[in-house]
Amino acid sequence: ACPLKFKIARDWNIPAELSGALQYGSVVHNVLRDYFDSVRAARPHSMEKVVEIFKFGMEAVQFEDAYQQQLYEKQGIEQLTAFIAARQQEAPPNIRETECSFRMTVGESTVTGRVDRVDEGSDGGIVIVDYKTGSPRSQENADESLQLSVYALAAHKVWEKPLEKLVYYN
Repeated sequence: ACPLKFKIARDWNIPAELSGALQYGSVVHNVLRDYFDSVRAARPHSMEKVVEIFKFGMEAVQFEDAYQQQLYEKQGIEQLTAFIAARQQEAPPNIRETECSFRMTVGESTVTGRVDRVDEGSDGGIVIVDYKTGSPRSQENADESLQLSVYALAAHKVWEKPLEKLVYYN
């Protein structure tokens, strides 16, 4: 937006307020991490428990506008309910890690990141799962995504396994 805003955030490391969309996305990611950790432990949370965790997470964040918070809460309950219901109809994934951080060297640069979920694939490779709470992403978006390209490189360099599949869950 302006050079001073950039300097304050980058040079002085003064954090800016997070937008409602970022706060909402963070809460949803935390709920999904918790849910898939429970799946990994072979004790999946019920739908009621997922909604309870989400509501608790939403209460912990501060939105500028109470109405915006209500809209995000309603949207989150609808989206999480639909998402979890769809996942319960599938065979449980073979989850390797959730919210998995990585660090790798590419040329003379060090790249760090975090993957939402890493699953063991059926052919000995890994499946990298990325959740998106914003605008739905298409396969074309996935094919052109720098973020997913970095994840694919991490599959090879960090986890030393072939990448079987990259998955977006909108």
